[in-house]
Amino acid sequence: MTTAPEEIVDMLAVDRALRNNTPLTDLELPEQRYAARLLTEDGETASAIAKRFGVTSRTIVRWRGQTPTVSRPAEPKQTDDWTERALCREVDAALFFPPDDADDIGNNNTVFYNEARAVCIRCPVRDLCLEAAMAREGNVSHHLRAGMWGGLSPNQRAALAKARSTEVPA
Repeated sequence: MTTAPEEIVDMLAVDRALRNNTPLTDLELPEQRYAARLLTEDGETASAIAKRFGVTSRTIVRWRGQTPTVSRPAEPKQTDDWTERALCREVDAALFFPPDDADDIGNNNTVFYNEARAVCIRCPVRDLCLEAAMAREGNVSHHLRAGMWGGLSPNQRAALAKARSTEVPA
């Protein structure tokens, strides 16, 4: 004994068709069946529904007895994306990247990094941010690093990378 293949209903297409009064005949058969069931639940008669679909009342009665599988929107993924919790999302990104013409001002743009550092200090994901930057940048020099990440400037991250590479494993 074989079972009938599962029919999937696009509920969004049905909802759109019913709300916008678009021709219900444009829907696929599983969607038409589901729409007919919804219209029945709303109190419409089989003959009124049949007119909307261009079918007989008997067809509508038969459709009512068939239960298609209804597709539901996928549940949003529960990710632990630390960037969603970062405080820097709430301020202008330019704050973390000094202007190119400011290279000679202060010690590695200290003047420009003060505000950014104040945001980083309060950030709940500061450590994750720093580790992501360190992993991304590797052992490159401070000249190839940019911006404030995890509360550290390019020079500070370069020094940290150098210190980590010279540490003797226990």
